[in-house]
Amino acid sequence: MSVGCLLGKCVPVEAIIPDRTTVSREVDKVYVSRKNQLKKIVESVQNFSITVDFWTESHTGVSYGGVSLHYYDQNYGLQSLVLACREYNMPNQTSPNIRTFTDEILQEYGLKLNENVYAVTDNEPKMKAAFRDDVKRIGCSAHYLNKIVEHSLTKKGIKCDAIQQAADKHPSIHLVIPLRQQLIKLSQPDPYDCDAITKLKEFFVFELESKWEVSDEHFIAMLLHPNFKECSNCSQLKDKAYALLKQEFERRKSLIPIPAKSLMKPTTPKREKKSLIADCYDTTSTDLQEETELDLYSKLCVTLDPDKDDLLDFWAKQRQNYPILSAIACDLLIIPATNTTIERLFSTSGAAVTSKRTRLNTSKVDKLMFLKKNLLLLKKLDCINVGNGLLTATPSDMKRKRDEMNESSQEDVDANTNDINSQLGDNLFDDI
Repeated sequence: MSVGCLLGKCVPVEAIIPDRTTVSREVDKVYVSRKNQLKKIVESVQNFSITVDFWTESHTGVSYGGVSLHYYDQNYGLQSLVLACREYNMPNQTSPNIRTFTDEILQEYGLKLNENVYAVTDNEPKMKAAFRDDVKRIGCSAHYLNKIVEHSLTKKGIKCDAIQQAADKHPSIHLVIPLRQQLIKLSQPDPYDCDAITKLKEFFVFELESKWEVSDEHFIAMLLHPNFKECSNCSQLKDKAYALLKQEFERRKSLIPIPAKSLMKPTTPKREKKSLIADCYDTTSTDLQEETELDLYSKLCVTLDPDKDDLLDFWAKQRQNYPILSAIACDLLIIPATNTTIERLFSTSGAAVTSKRTRLNTSKVDKLMFLKKNLLLLKKLDCINVGNGLLTATPSDMKRKRDEMNESSQEDVDANTNDINSQLGDNLFDDI
C-alpha cells in the first residue's frame, strides 16, 4: 500500500480503510452536506407537490413515514426528491399526528403546505382527514385501481352480490384457468398501441403467467364443467389438463372396490351343436375394449346454463353414469377460487369493533361474527328440517327450498342482523 507515501503520517489509516465506524461516520457527513444543498435548492421552488405514505417493516415491526418532493425545473425538468424516510415516532396514526409528522419534515426544508400545494396519498380515511385543510389532496391512482378490484369482490351494497357470493353459493374453482387465460388474451399488445401501453400490457401478461399460480386441481376442475371440457379458450393447456384428469381418474379407480360378481371365475359355456357351415362363420370378437367414463364424458353433449344450472347438482345426477368422475367433482368443486369470504368477514368485524367498542372481548367478536354470517341460513335450514316436515324430503324439494334461500334479498340479511344487534348487542357489550 502506498497510502503512507502519498498522504503522510498526518492522515490516520482509520479514515481511509472502510469499516463500520468509517462508513457510518461518512454517511452522516454526506447526509448533512446534501441536505443543506437541498435546502438551498428548494428556497427557489415556487410550486411543488408532495407524496406521503406509511408502512411497517415486517421483520422489526418499526413503522416508517416517507415524504417526497416533486417540482419542475426549467433546466432539468421534473424532479422527484425524497425528503425523509423516517421512523414514525408519534403515539398513534391519527390524522392530527400524521399531519404534524409531515409538517415537521417540511419545516426542516423551509416548506409549508398551503392551498396551492398538492399532496398525493392513499385513500384511507385518516389520510383524507390529515390533508383536508390548507392543502389539495389527490388520491393515489394505483391505490384506487387496487381498491376497485378489492371492493368489487368484498364491498356490500354495490349490486355485485352475484360475483361476491359466487364462491359461497356456487362452485368457482373451475373458472380460474378460463378467466386467467381470458385476461392474458385481453392483455396481448395491439399493433395500434403506443409503446407505453405495449410495455404495460407485456408486464400484465408476464405477471399473470408468472405470479398467478395454478395447481393441478384447477386444471381438473376446469374439465369437470361440460362447457369447458373442449378447452377452446386455452387449447394449449388441453393436453396437460386431460393428462392430469386421467391420472386422477386412474388413482381413484384403483381405490374403488371391484364388485363381487367381477371376481367370480368365468365359466366355459357348453358348446352348442352346430352345422358344418355354421362352424365356418366368423367368430364374434370378445376383445372389444369397453369405453371408460372419461371416453363417455368426452363425447357428452351437454351445455349448462350458468344462471339456472348448478354444477354440483349436475354431477350429483350423473353419479350412476360417472361414479368416479362424480366423486372427483364432489371433492374438487367445493374448493373456493378465492378467500373473499374471509375478507368480507374481516370487513364486517371491523365495522363491529368501533371507537365505542374498543374493549369488546375477542371471544364475543367471534360469536357476533358467527351470528352475523350464519344466523339467517341456520334459521332457514331449521325451518326446512323441522317447521316444514322435510326431514325426509325428496331431492327436488330440497333443491326448491335451497333456491328460495338463495333468492333471499340482502335487505332480509341486514334486517336480521340489526335485529340481532338490537336484541343481543347491548346486553353482550354490558357483560364485557
